[in-house]
Amino acid sequence: MKSGDVVMSKKLYRKEMIQTLKSIHNDKRAQDEQVLMDSLIDFVLEKGYKSVGLIISMPHEINTDKAINVLNEHGVNVYSPACDYATKTMHFYRMHNSEDKKQDEKGIPVPNNLK
Repeated sequence: MKSGDVVMSKKLYRKEMIQTLKSIHNDKRAQDEQVLMDSLIDFVLEKGYKSVGLIISMPHEINTDKAINVLNEHGVNVYSPACDYATKTMHFYRMHNSEDKKQDEKGIPVPNNLK
């Protein structure tokens, strides 16, 4: 398999996964998200982590807003990534709440406080 094949395969897989996620009934999705976020929050708090990295979810992904907010309320520092497309690097920035976000040049949600 050539690297071009891997890229195409990854793009196709991502497209199929987005369609699958969009097809899940809203009630089922909300219920599953609740269970997953509660489990994540419980895990982080039980382990006593002082900081964690979480993505800022896109509309078709599992919503991470609750986890960002609840973990901050419990004193856990939450960091979310942003890509620097020019240098092809990723940096993590502090998220104080789930509203502390904007979209980057490619429409990806990123923290507001990029420097």
